[in-house]
Amino acid sequence: VEYLGAPASGPNPSENHVNIDVYDSARLRVDRARLARGSSGIYLVVSPASVLRFIEGEDFRGPFPRGQLVQWNNSDDGLLEDFSVVNPAGSWPEDNVNIYQTNGVVVRRGLIDGNNSPSGVGVIFDGGESIGRVEDVDAVHMGNGCFSAYDGGDGSVFLRTRCRDNICSDQGRGLPASNALMGAGQPGLSALRIESSTYAAACNPGNIVWPRDSFAVVDLVEAEFTPRAPLDLRFCWE
Repeated sequence: VEYLGAPASGPNPSENHVNIDVYDSARLRVDRARLARGSSGIYLVVSPASVLRFIEGEDFRGPFPRGQLVQWNNSDDGLLEDFSVVNPAGSWPEDNVNIYQTNGVVVRRGLIDGNNSPSGVGVIFDGGESIGRVEDVDAVHMGNGCFSAYDGGDGSVFLRTRCRDNICSDQGRGLPASNALMGAGQPGLSALRIESSTYAAACNPGNIVWPRDSFAVVDLVEAEFTPRAPLDLRFCWE
């Protein structure tokens, strides 16, 4: 699914050019989908129990508040697994994966490569009781951050996550608001958990996790690693 009206670079003319737009549809299942240049890839509103597998995303264009590979909005108990999203220099993402006012989402086995937004991050639990898990996900070339919980999400777990080669400079949309954090919470949270996780090549080595009091566990070590490869889905007509 590709939005053919996207400009050569920069934001789409409207936030409404979503590749797969879902409303009030429980138990949606998407398997082996390649999504490109939409305002977002998959946007689910009031659509619980979704199962999204083998999702290959590329070059999402927003504009704000869209720009995600996947965003859940009041859509509990979703699953995203075996996925990748690659945003080149001309893209216009916000968060790459956003869990908004949604509980029980699991995000696992994925690659997130590229985010030039001053405010977007790789995966975020955002608002209300948005508590879930991120497992075995790599985030590279992030400006504002890799993994986060904000305005909710207390108790969320980031397990075997890896973050590297983040970017402290202006990528054309302004400086990162967090000074290029890798893991972020919010003052007032206290039960977030980073477990068995790794970072490398931090552009701001004194700014890895903030605020420390938001996290009950920070098991995050500096070590070299090779990020997992992006998906390369092939279809019968190709």
